[in-house]
Amino acid sequence: MISDEEIAIEEIYVNTGNELYSFVPDTSTLTLIGEFKVGQQKIENITDIAINHNGQMFGITIDSLYQIIPRTAEMSFIRSLSKEYMGLTFLGDNNLIAAGSSLDIISIYNDDVNVIIPEGIFETSGDIVGLPDNLIYWTVRGDNEDQLISVNLSGAIEKWSKVENTSGIYGIGYANDELYGFTKDNTVIIIDPLNANVKDEKELNGSWWGAATNPLLWE
Repeated sequence: MISDEEIAIEEIYVNTGNELYSFVPDTSTLTLIGEFKVGQQKIENITDIAINHNGQMFGITIDSLYQIIPRTAEMSFIRSLSKEYMGLTFLGDNNLIAAGSSLDIISIYNDDVNVIIPEGIFETSGDIVGLPDNLIYWTVRGDNEDQLISVNLSGAIEKWSKVENTSGIYGIGYANDELYGFTKDNTVIIIDPLNANVKDEKELNGSWWGAATNPLLWE
């Protein structure tokens, strides 16, 4: 049974390498929740976080998977990863998707991997997010600008657009039918998921490594 403290209650969460924050999209308000810890041991280099459709939060370093208490940032180690990943998200069926040099469905509890897009085609810029349309939205590296692609579980690319004048989108969240991109340049940009147009940009001080949307609030 899932306890109340395990259930995410905020619309969007963002993370640095060692801290968890909540983010209110309507006001761009950040609130520090806490440092990532397992017991008294601080955990650094959390590359991304994700929330499943039960409201449970998970996080990764490049080589480990953790469960996170979203109200405190306390963590518990689940397992080591056999591949290096930078991005993490869930789809509506609670499939856990991870992005790095490939895009994969991974298991929470074992090394089972189902490759959606193999290595050598794209390189993640930093994050992925699963939306209500059951597509995976993935920021990948271009020559000078990031690109936003949407992919289904069979690996077919539904959309592929440049994010004009923007690179280093390390975190992606979703609210109000818009994507919120958290960048290496201490900004949050609002992106139209249909065409990757940047609708707005705001300063958001912090070294952003990842983000997660809460599907409990848009189901």
